[in-house]
Amino acid sequence: MPKLAFAPRGATKGIRDSLPLELPYLLFDFVDAQLEQGLEMDYLQIFELSVREANGQKLQYVVHRQEQPKRRTKYMLKYIPNPINLTVWIVDEATHAIIMLPEEY
Repeated sequence: MPKLAFAPRGATKGIRDSLPLELPYLLFDFVDAQLEQGLEMDYLQIFELSVREANGQKLQYVVHRQEQPKRRTKYMLKYIPNPINLTVWIVDEATHAIIMLPEEY
């Protein structure tokens, strides 16, 4: 199993102000799941968040992708109280990882 490269972790003010409380934790969980599978990870993890509707309910749709090696995973989250449309990055800085909005880079 590879070393979990994304620890310790932090979040920017933009993330704290923009995302529902549980969402940053879930996004890090998605990264951890891929690390535990032994997948090669890019230093930049991209999450495209959008709102989808199903049966009259608004759901959080997440596309998790990276460029090197190219990979794309999709998730539909039913229990996010206020789904949003936003792009979020997790950047591995070798000694720590930070979740941020692209404009905060």
